Amino acid sequence: MKEKYPEILGLIKQMKPSLTSGIYKVLNKYFEEYFSEVAEHIRYEENIAFPYFMELCSNITTTKEEYSGKEYIDHHSDIESKLESLESLLLYHVRSEGPQRRKLLISISELEYELKIHSFIEENILIPAAESIEKRGNNR
Repeated sequence: MKEKYPEILGLIKQMKPSLTSGIYKVLNKYFEEYFSEVAEHIRYEENIAFPYFMELCSNITTTKEEYSGKEYIDHHSDIESKLESLESLLLYHVRSEGPQRRKLLISISELEYELKIHSFIEENILIPAAESIEKRGNNR
């Protein structure tokens, strides 16, 4: 995901000459805010959620008594749907000459695919495993 951010931002900037300033500002701001949310999500996982899950899986008594897999689900934002909104904005409201729009849509689709895999692993493997361990009473 780290490679996709500068790639997508660069493609948006390349499109600037062919866009109205209003559309460019909306597109650029939306993506900046979106990626800020993705970065916050990743930081949350790396600093809070994943260390907790590692403690659960290692049979270590967790120091985070107030934390649970349920809290992770509640904190889990739907960053995929916001990416789909960006894609829709491009498809229906942005007209651009040259290959930049197509390249941008491809890059967004690739990022969307990476995020779907990320979410699938979290929602179908990580969270159910953590909840199962919590229900058994380990580390609680």
